Amino acid sequence: MQGDLDRDTFEGRLLSVVDIGRQCLSQSDLAREFAFNMGIVPSCKENPNGGTFSYSAGHGVENSFTTRVANTSKVSAQFFGTAVKLNKYSDPRTLCLGHPCGVDRSDVENGADVVFSLNATRYLVSDLTPEVIAVSAADLVPRTTVDATTSAGFSLSQSSVQSDAFENDWVEFSAEAKNLSTVARYDLEFRFLNSTNSSPIRVSDQRCTIVGETISDIPIEIDGVIENRGELLCYVEVLIPDQVVSFSYSVEVDTADSFDDSSFLRQLGTVNNIAFPESVVCMPIFPDLISAAAGSDVCARLEGLVPEPERVFDLALKPSIDGSILTVPYIRLFDDSLVSVQFRILVLGEISLELLSFEFIDSALQPEFPSSFSSQGDLEIRMLLLQSTFHDLFLKHVENSDPVRFSDLEIVEI
Repeated sequence: MQGDLDRDTFEGRLLSVVDIGRQCLSQSDLAREFAFNMGIVPSCKENPNGGTFSYSAGHGVENSFTTRVANTSKVSAQFFGTAVKLNKYSDPRTLCLGHPCGVDRSDVENGADVVFSLNATRYLVSDLTPEVIAVSAADLVPRTTVDATTSAGFSLSQSSVQSDAFENDWVEFSAEAKNLSTVARYDLEFRFLNSTNSSPIRVSDQRCTIVGETISDIPIEIDGVIENRGELLCYVEVLIPDQVVSFSYSVEVDTADSFDDSSFLRQLGTVNNIAFPESVVCMPIFPDLISAAAGSDVCARLEGLVPEPERVFDLALKPSIDGSILTVPYIRLFDDSLVSVQFRILVLGEISLELLSFEFIDSALQPEFPSSFSSQGDLEIRMLLLQSTFHDLFLKHVENSDPVRFSDLEIVEI
């Protein structure tokens, strides 16, 4: 039976142990561990039978996004490709990059609604184990982080005292991040990487670790300095508005990249897997004094090839209905701003739409099928698939409605 949390089976067993030492920094995620203890599985793709309920699962869309618990292993990664991990639990009533963040729980095979599942079981789970630390509602601070929708309010830059280097030199880098927004940003994961991610790295900052290709690649530590081949990861719990955080590390140039037979080292910084092109540092690498004297313009030639943040919005995405929820990924407003919106479909004598949630997205995006909302209150929803045929929907804003509602529905087959 779904939701059967038997005291005799589970009492005293719902324990999560997380090592916060430097070697395990990349594995620490209490939100994920607590969710697992409350019957949540990474995704329906990885766990077709679900968790406590069939819908007790994380959610993701291939090469777009995954919710908090969905991309937790290499097994999950094979289902979602290069998707970015958002700091949200699955919930079909909220938005993730123009998509619903979950799937309605009435869908037995694909349902994904972690928020509903956790709310349904939290009191049962709490009753299985005696309270250890008393927590009041006042202690629970809302936590927002940097993701694909908030990265514009964050900066990350890097520099080096060197403009070039010889093979096998140790090159020092400095990185600086700043919260440009008006709210605190929590749970920040910084990654500093290059195209090979196999060069030896040294760092002394206790907030950082070096992750090798396998879990057995454990860093060597001498006098507080760790060294390992792989990828540098640094973690910061919170940055308040206008706060700056800095890191420094060294890379040994024993494996350089090449472009048109010219060797170079190029370091890139990311925050929560969002790439920041302004953090790129490039320098030519020389095998000997003669080649160094001749110089190299390889970095200038690479300038136009600087990696841009991956575009995670599917610009061909069309409106969709899941249960009673209508998701419209792109609505161009009369002031040229762009929003993603969810409506609840109401059938009360006449069909109308009630505004459920919305989020502003980059207005520079150019979706293929944008819907629109005019200053006169006219809402046009384009390319909605109904009974295997695409339709446009036309509605009018109901003045002074609270919550916001749209009526006078007209459906036109395309």
